[in-house]
Amino acid sequence: MIVLRLELRVPDEAPRVLFPRSALRVGRLSSNDLVLVDRMVSGAHLAIEHDAAGDGWRVRDLGSRNGTTVNGAKVTKQTLRDGDVVALGSAHILVRFVTMHEPSIADVQFVEGGFERVRSSLLGHEPRGFPAAADIADDVALRGDYDKLRLAHELSLQLGNERDPDRLLGQVLAFCFQVLPVEHGAALLRTGLSTKLEVRVARSSIPGESIPLSRSLVERVLTSGEGLLLADAQRAGVGPSASIHDGDIRSVMAVPLLTREGSQGVLFLANCSRADAFEEKDLHLVVGMAAQAALALERVDLLRQVEAETERRVFLTRFLSPALVEEVQSDRVNLSQQGELRRVAVLFADLRGFSRASEALGPEGTVRLLNEHFEHMVDEVFRFGGVLDKFVGDALMALWGAPVQRDDDPLRALRCALAMQARIAKLGERRIAQGLPAQRVGIGVHVGQAVVGSIGAPMRLDYTAIGPCVNLASRLCSLAGPGQVLSSLETVQPMADQLIFEPGEEVQVKGFSEPVSVCRVVGER
Repeated sequence: MIVLRLELRVPDEAPRVLFPRSALRVGRLSSNDLVLVDRMVSGAHLAIEHDAAGDGWRVRDLGSRNGTTVNGAKVTKQTLRDGDVVALGSAHILVRFVTMHEPSIADVQFVEGGFERVRSSLLGHEPRGFPAAADIADDVALRGDYDKLRLAHELSLQLGNERDPDRLLGQVLAFCFQVLPVEHGAALLRTGLSTKLEVRVARSSIPGESIPLSRSLVERVLTSGEGLLLADAQRAGVGPSASIHDGDIRSVMAVPLLTREGSQGVLFLANCSRADAFEEKDLHLVVGMAAQAALALERVDLLRQVEAETERRVFLTRFLSPALVEEVQSDRVNLSQQGELRRVAVLFADLRGFSRASEALGPEGTVRLLNEHFEHMVDEVFRFGGVLDKFVGDALMALWGAPVQRDDDPLRALRCALAMQARIAKLGERRIAQGLPAQRVGIGVHVGQAVVGSIGAPMRLDYTAIGPCVNLASRLCSLAGPGQVLSSLETVQPMADQLIFEPGEEVQVKGFSEPVSVCRVVGER
């Protein structure tokens, strides 16, 4: 596969190498993918993106103040070719197209057989890593080692910004292929809490060949936490194993991906063409990069956990009081997604005369009125420990008894209804003083059995209650006049010594075969 390689050169900075897979926006502002602090560079200067007319890449100027040049000529949009130099401000980007073979995971083959002749191990003693510059007489070797360390530094910067585990591991493999004589490579990670390894990314420089992996060597590295260097699997003394010869493995490096939880994976690199392809200093370098990759993977996992917890908290705060959110977040309360039968108290509160008021207020005034009204109503729901179920137009539904069940849930619901009416009355006085019409609310409350749980589609779940008792509470709300709290007599009677209520008559409610005894709750004793 031909991939794009960009080498960025900025005065007084070490060169950086990038392998963009999607559009790369470059500019001075932090919102860009690549930020250049240069007064000659515009906030959004240029984009390097896939060429819509073909399979290649192009550079596109984003209306920059000082322009973009390719090989010294100013351009607005131009297809990129190997060797092109893109300039913006004092920065230069060398464009290279390099061949990188990326076989599918299915092309990875485990080769059985034990590798007993391990030349070096990082457990127990340190191999000789990079020598001091004064000890290197060969200038070419010195420059080669410098380039390896320079590219390792650039990779460490890239890993800090990557949030996709597979792309992160792919960058580490790309680095190994760039600086070492690697022919086959793979990165494997543990699946869940088990020790089973899964190949996440694989890469090969030889087209059409499967990637041989030593299962025993990979498992040895995972369990021991050692970084291993194998000089030659085909030498005498390794042991007669047809599978080793079938895999044609010669030189191997395998290092663990270590986190605070232990070995989470293995980075496996092989050369099948020659023995002694890797040096001890190469092992030292790869172990260091694997350690950084493991830390980056751990950071990605922690970020995902934080994001998941944040999303869950935002979801919960839509219908739970802050105290209940803390209970659920700490797993002391469970929000079942399976659904369960609970005895709940259901409250519906509906604005009266809202349709006429909305015509006079207009769209903006209507939204402002609803937001102010619901803010006060939800505050009362949470104050009495209820759960905000949903908003239905200008109506509100709340429930008590799930996810936390208390002995006084019915009383809490009725006290909340009375508090709502008192608050609405007080707000009405203020609105009348301002020359505005007062708001009036009808409320219905009923207690009964309902199925509760997180219901909906995977992208949108709501914690709600479903059942006849919910329907009856809604019907009672419809029957309630402005300023009234209507409830079923069976709901109020157990609390007769705590509430002041006026028994009503039996009412035939739509959807119910038997009449319902209704009463009006007017206060507390």
